[in-house]
Amino acid sequence: MRVLSADFIDNAPAPMINLHPSLLPAYKGLDTHTRVLCSGEREHGCSIHVVTAELDAGQVLSQ
Repeated sequence: MRVLSADFIDNAPAPMINLHPSLLPAYKGLDTHTRVLCSGEREHGCSIHVVTAELDAGQVLSQ
């Protein structure tokens, strides 16, 4: 996985979406599965969101 630069995102020809392995806004970033398991959470899932320059902070489209 790579974090995209703001310049790359701003110059994309169309909005980008990302499938993130957590129920955002919880567990942004890397090592999501490990952090969820270590936290004792009883519910976990994934989020489809719009890519923005701020990591995993775009509008959530579906969970």
